[in-house]
Amino acid sequence: METGPIGMKRNKEVLWKSPFRLTEEGKERVEELLSLSDRLRQAYELKNALDDWFKTSDETTAKAGLETWMEQAEASGIASFHSCIRIIMVISKASIIRPK
Repeated sequence: METGPIGMKRNKEVLWKSPFRLTEEGKERVEELLSLSDRLRQAYELKNALDDWFKTSDETTAKAGLETWMEQAEASGIASFHSCIRIIMVISKASIIRPK
């Protein structure tokens, strides 16, 4: 298995797929990749948690679920997720202020 930047780039597709859509071979491949880096595992888990929030939240659970995810993303120390948080905050403020 190629593990450098090029190897990771070649495996991007399997990491982006929802875990529910992975074949057994894909699940094994993801586990191999995640075993290489705790940071990659953390990012993968955060990505899946946000995906799960999108798919399962409703008007009664959306705000609390997103706040929980944002706290986890903030605590991760991963700059890309910090950027996501800033974008979410800008969008949510714009939605509150925008006239209906």
